[in-house]
Amino acid sequence: MSSNDNFSPNDFLSISNEIVNSIDDNHDITIITSAEYAWVRSAISRAYYSAFLALRISLLDSNRWPTLQSHNIDDHKNLGNILFRLPPAFTPTANAFKNLRKRRNHADYDLPPTYNAILNHAKKSNLEASQIISQVPFIENYLASNIP
Repeated sequence: MSSNDNFSPNDFLSISNEIVNSIDDNHDITIITSAEYAWVRSAISRAYYSAFLALRISLLDSNRWPTLQSHNIDDHKNLGNILFRLPPAFTPTANAFKNLRKRRNHADYDLPPTYNAILNHAKKSNLEASQIISQVPFIENYLASNIP
């Protein structure tokens, strides 16, 4: 067994938190260097992927979502659609995932002036990813006892 076998989606969130905390600890103001700016964008992306992978793994394990079997770019859209098909109790999770995905897309694909990543975006991404991941057991419990 290699050390990679122990990697989990939470590790992406840990990396994102480390990036944010490192930059936040070094600044009393919101101006960051261009290298830190790249790290902020990376933190947003890592936060998204922590939530995306945790949700996808959980939903794949349920074997109820054939649209997620493809492991391609459509998984991102399909996962968001699936979350909105769950009961209203999960709507905040679906909305958080939608917002997180939108922020990740901006961070990964849009350059200034179209999108300017700021440290608060990374902090919000980490918070939303953490909230989404905390809902995974509840989603699993729902799926185990209900047919959506």
